[in-house]
Amino acid sequence: MKKEKMGKLSVVTLALLTVLIFSGLVHGETYDEGFAAGKQFCRENPAACNLASRSAGEKSSSETDRIVSIASDRSMDIPCADFQGTRYEFSLAWYKNPQDLSGHYWKLEPASVKTGCRESDKETPAPVETGIRVPAEWETHAATWMQWPNRYEANMRTAFADIIDVVQDYEPLHLLTGSASEEAEARRFLSQQGVADTNITWHVVPVDNAWMRDNGPIYVTDGTKTWIQNWKFNGWGGNFGLDTEYGNDDLIPAHVGQYLGMTVENRLDYVLEKGNLEFNGTGTLVLNRDCQDNRNPGMSKAGHEAILKEAFGVDKIIWAQGHDPEDGTTGHIDGSARFVNENTIAVVDFESGVQLDLLARACMEAGLNVVRYPGDPNWLVGNGFVVAKGEGGAYDAELKSQLQALFPDRDIHLIDAAAISSAGGGIHCVTNDQPAVN
Repeated sequence: MKKEKMGKLSVVTLALLTVLIFSGLVHGETYDEGFAAGKQFCRENPAACNLASRSAGEKSSSETDRIVSIASDRSMDIPCADFQGTRYEFSLAWYKNPQDLSGHYWKLEPASVKTGCRESDKETPAPVETGIRVPAEWETHAATWMQWPNRYEANMRTAFADIIDVVQDYEPLHLLTGSASEEAEARRFLSQQGVADTNITWHVVPVDNAWMRDNGPIYVTDGTKTWIQNWKFNGWGGNFGLDTEYGNDDLIPAHVGQYLGMTVENRLDYVLEKGNLEFNGTGTLVLNRDCQDNRNPGMSKAGHEAILKEAFGVDKIIWAQGHDPEDGTTGHIDGSARFVNENTIAVVDFESGVQLDLLARACMEAGLNVVRYPGDPNWLVGNGFVVAKGEGGAYDAELKSQLQALFPDRDIHLIDAAAISSAGGGIHCVTNDQPAVN
């Protein structure tokens, strides 16, 4: 999702601006403010709006249409507008008619930004050279960590058993349970599923949920030593319910650090979940902007990037945007795009969505090779293996073939992870890999 500056707006962008100006009535009280801001933009850029009026052909959405994804179109750098002392930005909505799931179209709606417009056109300072990096997932692991599902997430236990059965054959696995009785119950369950209690280290530590990718540690290294970064976890911003418990989960990085004898660097002034971080290990990070804006409201793009570049030593950030409003993670990147190696990224192809196409384009513009994967990319890459979600039936042969081509030196395991998907995540979400670096 890359950019065209204000003076070089693309025809598509201009068409979208016209749709903004002529579609505000659908959105009630936002109409007056947004329409006024749109008119001002056209007064300042008459040639742009004239061209857009000749190019736009989309129609307004009816009230029966269902919003399935919302995003600000920062990929094209649609500019902010100033009107009567207030700043506005143009937000992009993707509508899909529930009666015609094959069709979609774009429509801009005006959105008053009370906390200030995003500063997407400002340059972020280059990171200071520190040698810090986050190892890529395909680098050698010391272990994989998981949190056992509690009674509220018990329907995921069979899928967890299948994951554990694969992982323990290739690398050590650490399994956290909330109490000694839960550990005993988990041991019995795994035994009933035919999973041997080998290569597993058990930990009794209070946990709230089973999604250790998000609340667990992020490992960084400078080539000499490795340590844990502990970022603020707030239960996905309350998107799965304001009563979601997360206090124990927020303490897990400290527990892991103490067990491993690693330094824990607290960065608790910024909310961050590892499920929204995709690193290539050599300076590139891909993540979803919607998620970071949701967790850290009011922060500009430059503000996000300054924090991420300093913490992780990356020099290139590629932003995805857009998410299904029913997705409580607000669009975690591990459900859309995954690095295969430092130069290649797999972007989902099984969903129709302009956002995914824009993400693929942004990755290509950043110099990456892009492949489109027709399954769930929420897989785990480990020492000699990949465990991914199967879809069942003959289609699994195609998925396995594609994964084998992407990871030719690893064994490919497809499992039934539908219960995890139904709960809002995937295999990657419930695992947390510990790199084997100094």
